[in-house]
Amino acid sequence: MMMDEVEDVLSPNGRYMVVTLGQDFILGKLLERFGGSRSGDWRLSLHAVEDPEAASPFLIIVGVASRGQAGEGDGKRISVHFDDARRRLADDKARTFRAPDLADVLSLVNMAQERVAVKHELRDIVPGRFKGEIHIWLAPRSTDATSEIVSAAPDGPRYTLSIVDLVPQNPAPLPCAVFIIPQGREHDWLFSTADGLRQVGLSTDYRRLICVRMNRGHVFRDMDEVKTELGPVVIDFVPVDRDPAYMVPYLAVGDSIGARSAVVASGEPP
Repeated sequence: MMMDEVEDVLSPNGRYMVVTLGQDFILGKLLERFGGSRSGDWRLSLHAVEDPEAASPFLIIVGVASRGQAGEGDGKRISVHFDDARRRLADDKARTFRAPDLADVLSLVNMAQERVAVKHELRDIVPGRFKGEIHIWLAPRSTDATSEIVSAAPDGPRYTLSIVDLVPQNPAPLPCAVFIIPQGREHDWLFSTADGLRQVGLSTDYRRLICVRMNRGHVFRDMDEVKTELGPVVIDFVPVDRDPAYMVPYLAVGDSIGARSAVVASGEPP
């Protein structure tokens, strides 16, 4: 009923704004009414709003339904103006969806919400805690560091993080570091299990180790590219009690990110 009233009241170029916590049943109604295949001349844009100073596990979503002129539009009815880390994307980089992609839109919003909840959970160091399988869905960057989202990339998440909170032997430990798991060794016990990564962490002088797995199916050029991509991501998982001027270091096995070997079978089948 309320949606009918909105359509009756708003003239072309009018806008209807909704501020919500982004529950599926609310977004589902908005997407179906203003972004679905039968939504006529309406377009829907979604924006993430987060106050970094407000220690809340919830992400606020602002939906803006715009009524266009009859017959205009390119078929892309829904635009999402944030990535899975809920950082704002420029209009020319906003992810656009056609009407049948409603499930992809919900998936993207859910990923952003999950990131906010995990960030809140990891604000403080809890010695002995292990938090694994934090997926980072980023498209590879070339020359610019603007995050481009991939809501359903065929190769899966680009990175997967594991957070290890430690009790270092050093009486004056450093707050946090990023450890890059070498490519080709991500299935080694040392780098694939909680106990193994704790062992890696205890060999350092840090209270928290953010362990990064570079996932198969993606191409990584070098350490500089990895650092550029991860820089705006890992800051979400650095403990809040650190010195604001603290620069998070990157640790690796050797001087490179490692490499994977391709095994190619040849010859006739038996």
